[in-house]
Parts: sequence; C-alpha cells; structure tokens
Amino acid sequence: MKTDEKNSTESSNVPTPKSLNNSDDVIEEIRSWIQLDVKSKFLEDAVKFIESVVVRHLSSLENTVVERLYVKVVLEMWLRKSLGKTVDYLNDETIDISVEMPTLLKELNSINSFEDIGLKLNETTCQLTNLCDTGCQYLKLILDQVDLFKNTPRFSVLVDSYIKQFKASCIDKVFSRCLDDVAKDHMNGKRNWQFIVALNEVLQVATEDVAMQNVLEEIFTGKDVKNFDDVSGQELINKLVEIFSSCSDATKNESSDWVNKLKSEKEWTRKLQVLVKETCKAFLLPKTTIEVDYGRKVILIKGVSVFVSKMIAEMKQLKDNYPEVQEIQIVGLSSVHVDWHLENETWHGTNVGIVTDKIFVDYKVCRIAQTYNAQEKEETTESKEANHFVDDFCVCWDVSGKNGEPGHPGKSGGNVTIICNEMIDAERWQIISDGGKGGDGQNGTNGKSKPDKKANKWSKEYFNQLFPSMSMFETGEQADGKFPADAVKIVLTTLNDLLPVGTRESGKDIRPGYRGNFFIEGTAKDGSTISVSFYQSKTKRHTLIFCQGSNVEQGGSGGTIVFEFMTEGKNSIATQSGVPVIGKENRQPRAVRMGVYEAIGSDGVMGTPVGDVGFIHRLDTSEPSANQNLTGHYIGFENDVSLRMKFTRTKPARQPNNADNYYVKLKKGEYASIDYRSLSPSDQVKSIRSTVENATKKKAIVRQSLAQHVVRVDERRQMTQCLQTRLSTNWEEERMTNNVDFLVSQMEDKETQLNQLTSQCSRGLENVASTRFVKPALKKKLDVKSVSDTSRSLVGGQSVGRRPVDFRQKPPVDVRCLDMLPTMSGVDSAVHSIFGEMNSNGSYVCNNVKMFRQHVATFIRQNATDPGTLETSNQSELAKFIRKKENHVKVSAFVKQFKLRVQKSDAPSECPKLFEEYAKFVETPSNSLESAELEMLAIIHRMSIHVYNDQLSSFKYKETLNPDTENKHYILDYGNGEWQRVEPYIMVNNFCEKIDGDLFEYQPIQSNYFRKFLDPLEKHGANQQVITSMKKLNPENGDTPDK
Repeated sequence: MKTDEKNSTESSNVPTPKSLNNSDDVIEEIRSWIQLDVKSKFLEDAVKFIESVVVRHLSSLENTVVERLYVKVVLEMWLRKSLGKTVDYLNDETIDISVEMPTLLKELNSINSFEDIGLKLNETTCQLTNLCDTGCQYLKLILDQVDLFKNTPRFSVLVDSYIKQFKASCIDKVFSRCLDDVAKDHMNGKRNWQFIVALNEVLQVATEDVAMQNVLEEIFTGKDVKNFDDVSGQELINKLVEIFSSCSDATKNESSDWVNKLKSEKEWTRKLQVLVKETCKAFLLPKTTIEVDYGRKVILIKGVSVFVSKMIAEMKQLKDNYPEVQEIQIVGLSSVHVDWHLENETWHGTNVGIVTDKIFVDYKVCRIAQTYNAQEKEETTESKEANHFVDDFCVCWDVSGKNGEPGHPGKSGGNVTIICNEMIDAERWQIISDGGKGGDGQNGTNGKSKPDKKANKWSKEYFNQLFPSMSMFETGEQADGKFPADAVKIVLTTLNDLLPVGTRESGKDIRPGYRGNFFIEGTAKDGSTISVSFYQSKTKRHTLIFCQGSNVEQGGSGGTIVFEFMTEGKNSIATQSGVPVIGKENRQPRAVRMGVYEAIGSDGVMGTPVGDVGFIHRLDTSEPSANQNLTGHYIGFENDVSLRMKFTRTKPARQPNNADNYYVKLKKGEYASIDYRSLSPSDQVKSIRSTVENATKKKAIVRQSLAQHVVRVDERRQMTQCLQTRLSTNWEEERMTNNVDFLVSQMEDKETQLNQLTSQCSRGLENVASTRFVKPALKKKLDVKSVSDTSRSLVGGQSVGRRPVDFRQKPPVDVRCLDMLPTMSGVDSAVHSIFGEMNSNGSYVCNNVKMFRQHVATFIRQNATDPGTLETSNQSELAKFIRKKENHVKVSAFVKQFKLRVQKSDAPSECPKLFEEYAKFVETPSNSLESAELEMLAIIHRMSIHVYNDQLSSFKYKETLNPDTENKHYILDYGNGEWQRVEPYIMVNNFCEKIDGDLFEYQPIQSNYFRKFLDPLEKHGANQQVITSMKKLNPENGDTPDK
C-alpha cells in the first residue's frame, strides 16, 4: 500500500507534456514566457523553456524552428512597443512638431541597423528617444545577441524588414502629425490642404523634367544639406514658381494650375514653413554625384533622378583622365533618364550597370540635342533627312568591342545589367554590345603593318631583297648583278633580324657567317612562321624559303545584356513596359525566367586571312636544263593560298609542269616540298592557320555591387509613394489613429517582399537558352516599328521527357506528342502544373497555392445543396466530383466517410455542415488536390484541362475536365495526388499521324520502321559516327531514350 502511494506521489510531480501543434502555438508560448519576470531571456533560455513545455529534448530541426520563432517574437515585441511609444508621443498635442520634425526626420534617415539605433540613443541630444525607449528590454536582447540578430545570414532579411518598417512608419507618422496640425487651422485649413496637394504634384513634375532639373541643380540640389536648411519654406516655393515660369514646357500642361495654387495668398505659419521644406528635401535630395572608384575602376553616378545628358560631359572627362576605367554604374533612387547616346568611340568595351525604380528613354530630348549640335557644327538648317529620322529615332548605347590589331583577337563587347521596376519608351533604346572583328592576318615585312592596319602580305620585289636565291654558283649569272654576290649571307642576316635565336625551333646555332647546309625555322615577332633550308654539293644547290602568314584572329565575344524587373507578377514588364532592342539587327531579348530578360551581342567575325608564300629553287649543273632554271619557283604571290611544308624520306615524284622546282633536298635521305591549295570564298571567314588565339570575354559586372543599391531604391520608392499618398489625403476626414496592430500585422508581407527583392537581385543568372549571333554581312537599317516581340515566350521550360500519345483508341484531343516539363511535386502539384510560373531553376512553381485552395473551398461552400437534389442541381456538380475522388491511401479515409455521410444524410441542414467540412479539408495545406478539386479549378477559371496517364513509353488520354473552353491546359496524372505539367510538341504531329497504329504495336513492326529509317542514311553515305549513334536507338536493343 505504501509503495503504491509512493509511486502515485512521484507520478504527480512529473510535468505533463503539452502539445505544440504548429508555429503559432510555439510563438504564443515564447511570447508569454518572454514577458515573465525571469532573469535571462536569451535564445538558449527560450530553447530550454520549450523543452520544459514538451518534456523532451528538441531535435536539430526543431531547434532551428524555435530559433527563428524566437527572433521573430523579439523583433515583433520591440516593434510593437516602439511604435506604440511613437504614436503616444506624436498624439501629444502639447508637442510642437514644427520644432521636433527636422531633427526627428534627420535621425530616422540616419539609422539602418539596430546598432545605429543603439549608438544614436546614447547621444545626449538624441530626439529618437521619444520614439524608441532606451531601456527597452527587447532592444537590449537584440543588441546583446549580435551573432544571432546581425551575423546569422538567414535572419538578415527578417531583421532588415523590421528596421525598415520602423523607419517608414515613424517617418509617415511624423509627416502625418505635421499635416494634421496644418489642416486643423480653422482659418486656413482648406487652403493649406489645396496648397500641399499642389506642392506634391509640382515636385513630381520637377523631378522628372530635364529643363527644370538644370535649374533645380543650380539653385537647390547644387547646395549641400546644411545650406539647404538655411532656406525657408516660403523661399523654396518662390524659387519653384520662378523655375516653372522659366521652363515654358513644364507649364503647358495641367502643371500650370498647380503652380497658380502655389502662388495663391497664404499665411506662412512656422508649421507650414517646416512642412514645405521637409517635403522638398524628401523629393529633391540627395543631389546627383559622380566619382571614380579607383580600386574597382568604376565611374559611379548616384542621385534621385539621374539624367545622362547632364552627366555625359563629366563622364567623358573622367574616362579621359582614367582610361583604365572599365565600368559605369548609375544609381537613380527615383529614376534614370536615358537621354543621350553612349558613342562607341569613347565607351567601347565598357560595362554598364543601372539600378533604379523607373527608366525613362527620353529619345525626343536626345534627338533635339543632336539636331542642335549638328546645326551648330554645319551652320545649316535641319535637313529633310533629319526630319525623317524623327520617326525611327533611337537613343543608342554602343559598348561594342574594338576591332583587333593585326595578329590579335577582336575586343569583346561590354556587359550591360539593368535592374528596375519599369521602363517607359524602352523600344526607343538601342543597346549594341557586339564583339570587335578579329585581327587580320599578315606575313612578314619585319613585323611592320600598314598605317591602315589592314592585312599585310609579302610583295615579290621586297621578298627578293630579303631572301635572294642561294642556289646560284660562284660563276654564271651573278656577274650581271641580277643576283647578289653572297646571297647566303644576306639570307642569314635577314633571318638574324626576323628570327632571333630565342624565337627559333631549329637552327639556333646558325649565324650570318655560316656557309654549310642548314635548316632554320621559327616564329617571327609578327606571328608568321618562317622556314628556310639550304643544301649544297659539288653540282647541286637547293633553296627553300617558306613564310606562313600570322594568325587570322577570332572576333571578340558579344557582351551579355540583362534586364531584371524587381516587381514581378501583374506589375512586371509583361504588362507594363517593353524592353530595349538589341544590336544593329534590332533583336529582342528573350525571357530566361520571370521578370528577367537576356540577350548576347553578336560575336565579331574572324579577321581577313592572308595567303602564305613560298620559294623553291633547285639547281643541278649536271643536268642539261640548268641554264633554263635560273629564277626558281614562286608560290602564292599572285593569289591567296594556304601552304604547308611536306617532309618525305624518298625523293618526291616529278610533276609534269614543274619538274625542276617541286622539291628540295635537306640532307641525305630527307626531302621537303610545299603543298598548296587555293582559298575558296567560304575559307575567307576561316583561319588559314590551325591555331587561333581566343578572344577574352569581358568580365561580368559584379552583381553584388549593384544588388546593394536595390534595397535603397525600393525603400525610396515606398517612402515617396507613402508620402505622396499622405500629401494628397484630406486630413479633415482622416485623423491620425493608433494602428500599431495593423502595422505589426503587415510584417509577414513586408518580410516576404524584401526576401523576394533581395533574393532576386543577389542570385546569379543562369544562361538558359542563351542564343549567340554572328554579325551578318549586310547591315539593315534600324526600324523600331518592325521589331518583332518575342519577349513573351519563356525559353527556360526545358523538356525532361517526350512521349507520343497513344492514338489507337482515337482520343478526342488531336495532340500526338507531349513534352514533360519540370514541375514542383507534392500535394500542391496540381496547382503548380496549371498555374505555376517558371522559377530560376526552370521548374514550374505557383507562389500562391493558398489562394487557389481558397477558390476551391469558396466554390464548395457556395454550391453546397441538399443531398436529395444534389444529382440534378444546375448550380453544382459536387456529387460528380465526390464520385471522382479515387480511394488512394492519402485521402481514402476522409473521402470514404464523406461520401457515405453525404449519401446517408436525410436532414437538409446536415448537408451544408458536411460540405463545410469538405471545404476545410481542401484548405488544409497537407491534403493533396486530386481530379475533383482540379475540375473545380477548371470551372472557376474557365479553362479546359486535358488529363493523360503515363504508359512508360507513351501517354494515354484519360479525360477532359470542363471541356468546350478556349483556354486549354495539359496535365499528366500519376495518381495519389501527383501531377505534372505537359505541353504539346507539334513538330512531330505529321510523323506520328502516319504511323499511329504501328507506333504502339509489338517490337518487330517498330524494328521494320527503324530499318526503313536507317537504310536511306547508309545509302546516301551519312557520317559513320551518326549511323553508329542511331543504331543505339534500335527497338531490338530494348528501351530507347526519350529524345
């Protein structure tokens, strides 16, 4: 009895494990615990606490989950407390916001991390303490755990999103408080409101007009912030009105109405003065700056609205001063205006990177400036050609590579990377980044080239000066001066100049005074190969001189041009804007993934080849024909030929028309001859040498250097949008309220947006289906109107398998072959297959599965009917959907019970409850979606879905969900809730149609068709390697590859 009592006592002291079913449960436990009066609240303490709740040790995965939830709870509680204090402070009507506002905004704009907040709060004059408590326990937890909150990469986006939300909310509320006070003025409230709305509109126009920017830079942003603070709000308005009056173009439209409202009489209270000044600063600062980063060799331009036309003179000056500069980076927090050409003469091979919110292609500004400059130079009026040029005028940025010097490859074009949200008039922007032409070939002339750097070739006269025939004896024809007295010495002296000892492969010990037999070969400094042999005996002298031209070099590589749009989905380029045209051929870049477009400039063509030359003189005084063989045989001087030396052990056979000078003797048992062939026109684009020096691809822009500006651009965009909305609000109807809960609830979306933004801009581009081009021989005139838009076709959806469709049963859908596309698997694969978009890995993924599940659930709830009328209901076919539910392991338990309960239910009131249960089943993320839910989606979104089954070697048509609609999709059903996206492959329709039956018959028939296919290849002499590869596909060998 005592033992039982003891056991009972011990068991009562053991804590009862608590079930934590999801992340929300864990968050609530951590939130409750962190508010308790406990000594230590660090991460390790939170882990121990959760372990005490579940009464067991956490796994590694669970530790990771708890770690993230702890970080999220601490950040959320800090944000909630800080915003609560901000609202309380700014709601205090005793605060003079006109005094506090400038300092508060300045301090808020200076913080970008929790460390900045900590340092700022320690300053004695800090006003930020009114918004953020210095002794806040949550801030202390963040600052005391630097490794967790700052140095852990997976939390960087989460932490940054809370900092940005705090800054944005506080700035918004500071402006709201001042606006609220200005609008509360009983005498001037309405007039003040109209005035602020007008100021908002005027500033938006001012920041996007180049003429006004010229004046604004001089008057406002040309000064530093300190001097700007010395100007009053009233003075700023007077200056703005003066600027608008001087810029007539800006006042032709509705802007003039806003300017008139700025001119209206008003009472300039201190609060209105401060509000005007801070608003102008928010829109007009910081000013545009330009500098050189010497370490990275980059010209860096930063500003709110950057106008290329305004910066081009300084850009050229810096390029002249620092010719080693390889890159331009332009960061426009609001916009970049492409309103000036980048000429190839200055910017050849230069990388260009742009990060901004909007890009405006101001082709009209560029055209007017160019026409004006032309008139200034020629002092003539605008010609008809100039007028005609208006219709198809483009702003041209040409960063193509330079042509190669003789013997050197062409230079590669610069790379262009542009990251933005939107482009306006993008089709008027032409970007050219082609590779330069390869260096032309040449042979000889002491390595010198012509002034025009064209290909150089030996002339016969100059060749004879440097390489006279060494085959003449001491007596004979030399007396008349036709041949030099000592030809051997002249030739060896020439070789000593053209082929120094260090460049020779043979004959390194031969000097000008040498008189024996020799063979010298080496590479001259101009890249040509020179081979010279001399053989002599009592009656014979043989001379061979062979000059093989220098390399015909490869053209430079075209630059890579990339456009990335930060805003995806409905606001992306696909619906909002176009993309620039690429190259002189007016090509359109191709989509490589959602929001990312890529093109590659044309590769430069090979240089012009130059034929080789050779000379053979074989003289034998014992032969009767010696007196007629006094000049030797010249090869390749009259036409371009490709030559090679041929060495043999036996004396070559004599040729009918060249008996004497076809070959020479090198030494006993060794002979040499020169083989040659004429160069056909097609050979003119090929190297006549076997070795070609490769062109070096231009180093890509370091993406991290651009990505670091993306967050700043996005932060600026959100701030200006919020400010513009706030400035146009009627504050008499909207008062500042305590909406802390709403702001905190936005954090999940804010984190998701920032994560998408940073991940998109930090990831590298995969070269998916990149196409390379070579310049055509003929250049077509650029015609913007004729641009063919191929940007809508995503090329990254690579097929992972291809099968014919079994047509023996004559399915109703006339599709003969299907491509299998990579699709995200799992319980949501049905949604991924139909609504997915291609991600960076080339797979189809839907990023909003929850929405489509909710569509189905709503459909079920709205169409639930009484079981007795379920079969005949015109409103719903849910009974049919239920019958289609297959009894797979994952869902059979629920589905069986659900069907039975629907069929047995007699009470009309019971049916809605049952279908509500079904709707919740669909909404649960862990439950798979099958044919019933897929058909509901087809009905909801007005599409037809053709379903197929996999038969290993072919596909078989199964059914069509919601037929008779124009919007058609194709899907592969693996069963158990697994689906895959497929698309028709129409290229083989005719082929499959001819052999519909035989394609699926037993193997011998397939083998017969394979033989009919292979025989013609062998008969017409196809490449043996191709035939061998094709034989591997013979059905007799078993399974064959998909492709």
